[in-house]
Amino acid sequence: MEQRRYYYRLPLSTQLGKLFRSLHRECDKAEKAADKYCAKVGAKMYYPSSLSMAGGVMCVSFEDEPDPQLWRHVATDEDGVEMYEPRCKKRDGSIVYNPKRMPSNTATRLYSRQPAIDGRLHYIELQYDGEVKCSDKRRKTPNYVRKAIRLERERMLLPQHLTDRFFKLLQADLVADMREENQKQYMVTPVTPVFFDFDGYYYLCMAYPCRAEGLQEMTQEAFMQRKEDLLRYLRDIEAMNEIKPNA
Repeated sequence: MEQRRYYYRLPLSTQLGKLFRSLHRECDKAEKAADKYCAKVGAKMYYPSSLSMAGGVMCVSFEDEPDPQLWRHVATDEDGVEMYEPRCKKRDGSIVYNPKRMPSNTATRLYSRQPAIDGRLHYIELQYDGEVKCSDKRRKTPNYVRKAIRLERERMLLPQHLTDRFFKLLQADLVADMREENQKQYMVTPVTPVFFDFDGYYYLCMAYPCRAEGLQEMTQEAFMQRKEDLLRYLRDIEAMNEIKPNA
């Protein structure tokens, strides 16, 4: 059964519209950071987290098989594309939280920014996940080990925005349809909203009803018409750019 959709228009001039635009811009920056990481490591594409609205890199794929000392295979997608992640493993730990002496991230340890419910500050320790061969007498850490850990550290520090931020801002009711159909409310897998801005408004297609002040309900037909208007406008702009000026 196809899930119901809800359509809204949001004026950019409203307080909610301004907050939504700010979040939209943050998402653009997060996606650019993910693209930059992908280009830096030589990957052809990346796969975000299923809970991510924008940004973040879960794994990457390459044109050719990557260096096995740096990357490990994690899965194959439905199109047969191989997915990889840096060859690292993570160990969780925690320390006593002291707000006056907040620790800084190191080359191998990443701290959470807020203490957990238990009052302790948790961290993730990055370790190389593979055989390490130290051939020289001083037993220095091989370059590939440091590089693999650096790749994972950079990946984990990439900004990302979860769909939960959008739902809270729009006051989305994730289980409204379940209540109407008397379904058991075990777990909700959020469906990423579809939206675009055009001519002073955001237009949103949501899988859940939203209650935030400032949202204006609209029909699917009106939403699709505005989407077509936007596409027509973009085609006109592209055509104008292709017209060469007179010599």
